[in-house]
Amino acid sequence: MREHVDAALKELEWIENSGQFCGIGLPTLLAQQPYLSDSSLDPVWSFLNERAMVVNMHPTGCGVNSPWLLRHKLEWVNGAPVEDATATLELLKADIPRRFPHITFHVAHLGGDLPMLAQRIEDNYEDWDAFPASPNESLRKFFFDAANFHEPSLALAAETFGVSQLMGGSDFPYFQEEKYVRAFDYVRTSRFTDEEKK
Repeated sequence: MREHVDAALKELEWIENSGQFCGIGLPTLLAQQPYLSDSSLDPVWSFLNERAMVVNMHPTGCGVNSPWLLRHKLEWVNGAPVEDATATLELLKADIPRRFPHITFHVAHLGGDLPMLAQRIEDNYEDWDAFPASPNESLRKFFFDAANFHEPSLALAAETFGVSQLMGGSDFPYFQEEKYVRAFDYVRTSRFTDEEKK
């Protein structure tokens, strides 16, 4: 594993030195593990934190390695948003955002089912110490792209995280042509004020 971390750090140095990037994209799951919260990745998180970089997380399409999702070919239909939420909750559980507070986290697809489960997640923190800090407070510091295309979901995410934490997102190249256009039109025609849509 150490050789992979060293290779990642070398690549991060190249990214930084190029002056062309503000951050990196990470898959929600890594091959052969470790998970994003694994302590072996702390040097990577430290590097990103010291440089106040952006981390964009996007699902892999492996259906959180669930035979149930994979057997029924639901890895993108439902597996992708489950990956978004699970990877985010994993980071919160490991206290990554508080341990590395200068990283800006960006999660795809409005964070999957996080907006819908926000109260349940917070209750698990309050009643069973499921997280080291308030998940809802932590999530309000994350950014989420609007690549979901369902206006009621957008409204729920805005209410849950704050409209300032949402940004446009198309999910390109997965959606193209009219669905690419729809990704932004649904925000433009949403219930939000013109100021909020900016």
